[in-house]
Amino acid sequence: MALYLNDANTDYLARTVSNLTGETITQAINTSLKNRLEILTHNMDTERYAKVSHILLALRKNLNSKMKSTDVENLYNENGMPF
Repeated sequence: MALYLNDANTDYLARTVSNLTGETITQAINTSLKNRLEILTHNMDTERYAKVSHILLALRKNLNSKMKSTDVENLYNENGMPF
């Protein structure tokens, strides 16, 4: 499968990395893209964790702190259905 680089600077970067590492151009591009993908994925996971943490903190603030896990009668109506 061919990859055509239509940008002189991109070609230069790929060849420079290839020469410095002793990898083929394909290997250099592959390694570079894997590293970039890992960084992007890690950043997404970090952002997702921060969002979930924020939601959990808000939930904790809104929960009745006096409620105990044994206070099950407060969770159901007179027909035994959950609120």
